Amino acid sequence: MNRYGSLLERISSELRIKQGITETAKDYHLRIIYSAIGRMSAASVWDKLDDTSVSVQHLKDRIRRLIEGYYYSFSEWRMLLQGDNYKENVERIVDEIYDVYLKAGYFYHTPYRIAPATPCCSIVGGVQFCRGLPIGESQFVSGLGTYLPQENSAWPITSADEMFHLSTKDIRMPWENIAQDVQWLKMQTESNVDYLNLRPPFRPYWVKQPDRNCISICKVSTNGAPMYYLYRIEQGQAFYSPIPEWMLLDPVWTGEERHTNYRLFSNSLLACLGILPPTRFHKNGEIVFLNLGYRMPPREMNLIKLYSWPSSFYTPASPFRRVMDHAVFTAIKAVLEKTGFSFEEE
Repeated sequence: MNRYGSLLERISSELRIKQGITETAKDYHLRIIYSAIGRMSAASVWDKLDDTSVSVQHLKDRIRRLIEGYYYSFSEWRMLLQGDNYKENVERIVDEIYDVYLKAGYFYHTPYRIAPATPCCSIVGGVQFCRGLPIGESQFVSGLGTYLPQENSAWPITSADEMFHLSTKDIRMPWENIAQDVQWLKMQTESNVDYLNLRPPFRPYWVKQPDRNCISICKVSTNGAPMYYLYRIEQGQAFYSPIPEWMLLDPVWTGEERHTNYRLFSNSLLACLGILPPTRFHKNGEIVFLNLGYRMPPREMNLIKLYSWPSSFYTPASPFRRVMDHAVFTAIKAVLEKTGFSFEEE
């Protein structure tokens, strides 16, 4: 084994990243490198160049240097990045790692500045999720998220719901609440209206034809962020009611992405109709392959992306197909099942 192979072996041992039984060496090595870049770049948040925080650019520069450093050392990583789109591929991974950490609450964010989150842990089953622990603390990694086996922790313990800002209510409740006592207005059909797709397998998510059998969601495209409405069809007449903007905003997102909280209501609607698809999974040694049947609400999706790897590194990271450490998956599955999300083993 050459020195680079020995380095990967050491990293995988320190971070406890196991190879799947049928997983190729190339895919396994890419997962190790991805986690190593995330772990090492996260250390830059503790640099505190002005004694309180570091710039967002400082973190992104560290990620970029690590990506480029591994480019010259490992052929698998080089094959992933090389070609005419080298710069675009590098920036895509830089932005992905930064976004995953930001949206999972791994650091405090102010305009252009970031600082480490307050240390805390959450114990679920046999896994202790970690956030904000000093970078010198030995921790295991699944995707970009850190964890430890369940043990007596020296750090503050909180619930997984509080740690990751997850709802503790049944997934059906948001729709049941918002669809009550609706004040309807007549709606004029326009070409820039898209309707939530209620037909399995729900691809694409938005269609041009409304559903005539129940109250549902539509969006109106504008020059800025789209506007979302409840709608219903009665005797050929369309009626609508605006969804209040504050219900659609997620404070950890910016720009148009802030309105992604509509996914809370789309998931809730499908759950009320009994058609919300499960997340399918299959175990492969010490890892689990996930296939999400429907994109989860932002907070739940952030948790899954934090603790998983993309199933393929050659395309922009899919939120639907992910790879996760088995013990971590078992814990996250238990957290999400409490609020009505379902999982089926393939």
